[in-house]
Amino acid sequence: MFSGMSNNSIDAKGRVVLPAKFREELGETFYVAQGFGTPCIQVMSKEVFEHFCSQIMQLPANKAMILPIYFYGNRC
Repeated sequence: MFSGMSNNSIDAKGRVVLPAKFREELGETFYVAQGFGTPCIQVMSKEVFEHFCSQIMQLPANKAMILPIYFYGNRC
């Protein structure tokens, strides 16, 4: 798990460069999602993202209806 803050610049194409130590830990495939409640992003490995998706899909519809749209744009 990564925690803390990192101030990164955005390049001319609108990309954020993740620190090398993060890229090594995350592996070749990872997901970037909008954070909850604050203007931030969440970066997750493929395994963590898939687990998170499965947890959301197990919630009752009235509890989780907005989460797929808000968090990962219906990608699960």
